Amino acid sequence: MLSVQISSILIIILGFIIIPVFHIFKTALFLKAKPENTIIPLPIGPPVLKDIFPYVFSTGFERLRKGFRKLLRFLAEPKSIVFHVLSITSLFLGIVLGKHISYSGIRQVIYALGYTPGESNPLFKNIFGLPFLALDISFHNWQVSLATAVSGIVFMIPVFLTLFFNGFILGVAEDIVNNTTMFLSAVLPHGIIEIPAFIMAGSIGLNLGFEFIKALKKGNVSSNEFFQDCLMRTLYMVISLIPLFLIAGIIETFITP
Repeated sequence: MLSVQISSILIIILGFIIIPVFHIFKTALFLKAKPENTIIPLPIGPPVLKDIFPYVFSTGFERLRKGFRKLLRFLAEPKSIVFHVLSITSLFLGIVLGKHISYSGIRQVIYALGYTPGESNPLFKNIFGLPFLALDISFHNWQVSLATAVSGIVFMIPVFLTLFFNGFILGVAEDIVNNTTMFLSAVLPHGIIEIPAFIMAGSIGLNLGFEFIKALKKGNVSSNEFFQDCLMRTLYMVISLIPLFLIAGIIETFITP
């Protein structure tokens, strides 16, 4: 799908805005947490290879369960409704503008470059590489959602940008395909999972930005327990989105083309 290539270009541009902020935030969070020297409490020796995988899987599964519970509570909270509405609105505005700009000239340019509606992306034609492509798409989308949620701390601006860009991609793709049935067939199978996951990541990021501004006004960002709890809850909730992006990546790779 052409939208995969377009999204890659836009994500690279957007990455210059979000990813540096994300890595700075990770470093600050790591230093704030002051982790213990022993990361994995396992003895060094032959048994570690036998024990490490069950430990990692059990720990990861527990993190997913905890994050999923926190995500459900966040989605159901009345005060979160405004974040959901803003997240959906940003995506929708991107779709409208993307379709309008594409109709105004981008479509003709892309057609002139040789794009033909209905043809699958060449990336999906290598059967043996499909499992790796599915993982790559899944991780890429989850990384963007993680960066989106965490970057909400920068006064929520990167969150709006990411949601708007994703909507813009959908709008351009819909206009380029120029066939509603074909577009829905190409986007809906994985998009019905992927798009809500992006919207949830946006809502999480907006909530984090809002709480950061509140703590900043009080002048106690580093010591505000509620804000610190919001930070940890944000990370857990984004972790819980991993299965959604994994399922969407598999569908996009093996079914959508």
